[in-house]
Amino acid sequence: MQTAKISALPEPSPLPSIHRLELEHSLYARRLETLRAKPYPTEQEKMEEVTLKKLKLRLKDEMELLRRRYDGFASQS
Repeated sequence: MQTAKISALPEPSPLPSIHRLELEHSLYARRLETLRAKPYPTEQEKMEEVTLKKLKLRLKDEMELLRRRYDGFASQS
């Protein structure tokens, strides 16, 4: 009886992580739109806006890093 050989297992894709980060980024963007629409935001809302901008930037950097890693991996295959 002959059994199938597994020569190489597929590498896990970073795409689910990128997708999750994109969803989170869009949630922050929508909240920012809501805050920016307020004519007189409170101090707490102003602080939230600053925090959301920083979070969005961090997520954007993470997504770019994952894309570069994926592109580098794909070009090696």
